[in-house]
This record gives sequence, C-alpha cells and structure tokens, in this order.
Amino acid sequence: MGDKPERVLGRAWPVAHAGMGASLGLVYQQSRRFLPRNTTMAGVMFGAAAWGALYAGLLPALGIYPSRRRDATSRAARVAALHIVYGVSLARFDAWLTRR
Repeated sequence: MGDKPERVLGRAWPVAHAGMGASLGLVYQQSRRFLPRNTTMAGVMFGAAAWGALYAGLLPALGIYPSRRRDATSRAARVAALHIVYGVSLARFDAWLTRR
C-alpha cells in the first residue's frame, strides 16, 4: 500500500489523526520525567521520537504511509519538522497547565 493516509482511511483520517495526537499527549505526560528538564528540548526529543516511531515504524508496517526509503525526501523532512513543532507545542502547553 503506502498510499496517502487519506486514501487508506478515507473520511476517518482527520479523526484518526486527532485521536493519535491526543493519545500522544497522554504518552508525553506519562513520559515527562524521563525527558530533559528544559521544556523545549523535551518537546524536540518527544516530537522526534513520535515521528520515528510512527513514520519509520508503525504507519509503514500498517501500509498507511510509505517507508522512509520510498517516501519523497522533502515530504519526510516536512513531516519530521512538523512533529518536532508538535512536540515543542505540546511540551509548552503541558508546562503552562502544570503552572496553573
């Protein structure tokens, strides 16, 4: 397979993507004590780990996304960068919630 996720999951793709993002938020909260104390670095590491686990492992294995070898380098780089932004945003939001 390795098609675009929208083709594989159809209309369920946005719901699946949002659900995965929310689930990763819970994983982040539980793994926070193992990450660097610096919020930004924790977010970078978590976002990169999420990208690696999902886009280099799970999603290609399920046939939802192409493997890194078969994917366009520009798309792989863009998706990796977006997951790092997600990780940093998640870490900062978590830090903000914790201070409240």
